[in-house]
Amino acid sequence: GEDLRPIMRLRCVPPDGDGGGGFGGGDLLSLSSRGGTFGVKRAHTAAVTAIVLDGNHAFTGGEDDRILLWNTATGECLKEIDVSGIVKKSMALGTRDEVLLFEEVVALAVCPNGDLIACSRSLVVARFSYEADFLPVAFYMLKQEPLSMALYDSSIYIGTEDGAIVIIPIVAMTPCGHL
Repeated sequence: GEDLRPIMRLRCVPPDGDGGGGFGGGDLLSLSSRGGTFGVKRAHTAAVTAIVLDGNHAFTGGEDDRILLWNTATGECLKEIDVSGIVKKSMALGTRDEVLLFEEVVALAVCPNGDLIACSRSLVVARFSYEADFLPVAFYMLKQEPLSMALYDSSIYIGTEDGAIVIIPIVAMTPCGHL
């Protein structure tokens, strides 16, 4: 017969860690080697708009302004990144005293060094440092609304709603100030 054993299980653990309450605990998503879905529970409070897998980790992002980091081997939710709260506080534009708003995650990508690149509907592309527990370290402002994103070599490629492809070298992103 077919091998339908799960190859990845995601588990949502509420902040209190007791496995109950929150989003219902238990398995959030199980994928079989044939692509079947065995159980789905809610992890985001709005639409999930981006998923990226990277080795033993998965990142999910959504319209609720959160990115969740998952361990694909154990299914544990390892970290919640509230991108709107972090970015509003730490991405001040220096001399202009302006604050960027990061709203609704549109796309995610993982750099070879483990840094996370997130693109928002509010035209902000942000880099979150793996070494700094996913604090934002750099940003770039787009001129068109992003629809898709990919990494290649040391550049970010962003597809926009008007049919353009924007290429951003990662080193060209503006460094962030932190609290």
